[in-house]
Amino acid sequence: MKIIRKILWKAYRIFVFKPYAMVSFIWPVWYYYVNRKSRQLFKLNPPKLNDIQNRIVSDLKKDGIAIAHIDELFPGKNILEKLQAYTNPILKTAEAKTRKTFLEYLWEPIPIVEARNPFANAALDNRVMDIVNSYIGVFSRLVSLILNVTAPSEGQKARSSQRWHRDSDDKKICKMFIYVSDVSKENGPFIYLLGSQYGGKLRKLFPQWPPAGSVPERGAVEKKVAPEDIKVCLGKAGTVIFADTSGLHQGGYGPSGKRVMFTAAYYAGDMFKFPKPRYTLAPEFLPEFEASNPSKAVRYAISEKEPRLFKKFHHAVKKILNPKILKL
Repeated sequence: MKIIRKILWKAYRIFVFKPYAMVSFIWPVWYYYVNRKSRQLFKLNPPKLNDIQNRIVSDLKKDGIAIAHIDELFPGKNILEKLQAYTNPILKTAEAKTRKTFLEYLWEPIPIVEARNPFANAALDNRVMDIVNSYIGVFSRLVSLILNVTAPSEGQKARSSQRWHRDSDDKKICKMFIYVSDVSKENGPFIYLLGSQYGGKLRKLFPQWPPAGSVPERGAVEKKVAPEDIKVCLGKAGTVIFADTSGLHQGGYGPSGKRVMFTAAYYAGDMFKFPKPRYTLAPEFLPEFEASNPSKAVRYAISEKEPRLFKKFHHAVKKILNPKILKL
């Protein structure tokens, strides 16, 4: 019976789900149909960007990545001090909790987010959400929050996300990384291939194959591109990186020292793959959050997404045939 279920699941993946995914990634379908509601909300509530926000969005559209300092985004707020004051007391609790053993988590992989969490507050700030939405072009949802320590990789080959790859989750993705500690070549900087995002000059290099991403062979990217196209993101604590991780990227590989980094991931409002976010809001979060009267964009970012009919059908099929083969 298990063999039959696996055969049926494989056939479903090849002849039903993969064609659906590929059609959903076609730009007019993705923008005008899949994300029609979130696109309309964005048009009805256009953000007003300041100079630093405009520069970040412009760099994202041009290169797929933009770098700033947290004091530029939040002038006079001493955000870095608050983030480090939160992080330093819990550093000793860091431990590997997934197959990526080089990543030691300070929260659970699916954390419970409390109302006064300074990282969540930064991730949901109007200034950040306006940047994300302006780049993606629709109202977006906050999908995940991760705070981890990257362990040294001395004597080991780069593996998993330490290698070049494209995320598979959507056509356009925006992630915000905040260096909580100084980051050099020794402790695992984030590295990005400039122009490999949607609309970039290198988008077709080792492209996504929906519903999968892309993991080139070792050394293959370097053979195809000029050295100046590879951006190694070194920086002091407080460095903020916005990147479209549907583009080619890698990170977390360094011979010595540890990197402390926060990651917030944002996907288009009707994101292709995720039926719900990878975090849980604590009971007191919403009442306190609502009291701060955030913008419609911020409210939308944490609102629950109603799964589409096909997604409901897909998860029903997955449950019947083999729930362990694929995680969406």
